[in-house]
Amino acid sequence: MKQRYNMLIVCILLGFCLPAFCTAVLVNENDNVVNSVIQFNGNPNFKISSYGYEFTPHAKYVVVFDKNSEYWVNLDNKKIERYSSYDDLEYCKSDFITKTGAIDIAESFIQAHEREIELKDFSLVVSGLMDGGDVNTYNFLWRKYVGDIEGPNLIFISINPTTGAVIHYINIDRPILVSLENKITQEEAEFIAINQFPGINFHNNDSKLKVRYDEKGSQRLIWECSVSGDPKEIILRGGIVHIDAQSGEVIRIDIPM
Repeated sequence: MKQRYNMLIVCILLGFCLPAFCTAVLVNENDNVVNSVIQFNGNPNFKISSYGYEFTPHAKYVVVFDKNSEYWVNLDNKKIERYSSYDDLEYCKSDFITKTGAIDIAESFIQAHEREIELKDFSLVVSGLMDGGDVNTYNFLWRKYVGDIEGPNLIFISINPTTGAVIHYINIDRPILVSLENKITQEEAEFIAINQFPGINFHNNDSKLKVRYDEKGSQRLIWECSVSGDPKEIILRGGIVHIDAQSGEVIRIDIPM
């Protein structure tokens, strides 16, 4: 149960869904890190049980553990960019709280922890109850767009529908450092994407411009093209192709299982 939700949150946090590299090492307490967590959770008696490290394409983190909760502290700005309370994954089956009530809780949590954020500058792209079998959660995902281009900035909150507790919180705020003028047209990108799957009879392609990070930590403007079709001789039915919108380079291909 915990692993399933942990993977969901890590994928959102990584942006490009690249693997994170973790080193679970105990280190001496850093005052700035501890103060950031205390300011976030409002508990002046907070004690850290252990530290770990996570390295993603867009940031390096100290991961602070306290019992069954964790806080991801950005090493550059010392901000909490992820919070997870795994104890609050318990008793998540009954939706005693309405969707309206859950989104009110989410918005209040955001404003309490990020006073400079204006949610009106974001688009709510995921909103509703997710049935996880033995665990149900209200999931809300806001993303910031520049015109039609999906930027790297997002806010994600997962709410316990029974208790109203915040289970997961992610806030990624990055300046856009790459040109947003694509040299590769949508038609060119879709042609490149379709040619990655010669073993299917193509019948659908959905493409979007996005700002994402590559494995070296550099921002790129990409075309994300979702290709599907019927297999000619094999099982493969398509996948998602990430194409550099400036050069036409195929950065990565995701094949759904």
